[in-house]
Amino acid sequence: MDIRKIISEEERERIKKRNLRIMSIILAAIMLFSSLGYFASDLFTAKEISITYNGIKFTQTEYGTWAFSANDKNFETKFNPEQTKDVSNILIKNLQDYYNQPLYFGADSTSEVSSLGNAEITRNLAQFIVKAQLSCITNNCLEDNPIKNCSSDNVIIFKSSALNITRIGEDDDCVILEYSPGEEELIADAFLFKIFGIN
Repeated sequence: MDIRKIISEEERERIKKRNLRIMSIILAAIMLFSSLGYFASDLFTAKEISITYNGIKFTQTEYGTWAFSANDKNFETKFNPEQTKDVSNILIKNLQDYYNQPLYFGADSTSEVSSLGNAEITRNLAQFIVKAQLSCITNNCLEDNPIKNCSSDNVIIFKSSALNITRIGEDDDCVILEYSPGEEELIADAFLFKIFGIN
């Protein structure tokens, strides 16, 4: 037999009001914490960092690189043109000189290879060139790479400068990227911005 406690109408009303108050407090807390959560997520969400240079928008990625579009193509560089604009640049070549052509990185030994610089240029020119390959520029090459001639082939030579000089030039139709130690990608990006007509 089910025996229930008999409570007065007054007691029942008091319990009902108490439960309503508890529910109101819980709902208010949920609303407060959801508003605070939304505010906090908005506060801590990374804001887009971008610059516009010569009409082209450069947006910093979550990896710290700079993404941009030019001539309906997408690119990603380590530096933006603002950071490379002081590089001395007397380059005559442009993107058309590399279009549908093989690209060679001239180095007579592995110690002369600029892996970071080569990778930066190759990644951004891959959609235009036939291939990118290491090559030798003299017969004294110790590696098993083809010997290429600056006057007939597209050759880029990275040169580490002991004088902390960062500049781009040409010598006998070879592109010479002279860089201070640790600035291989900086000089590579300055070269890219130059042949893209950005800098």
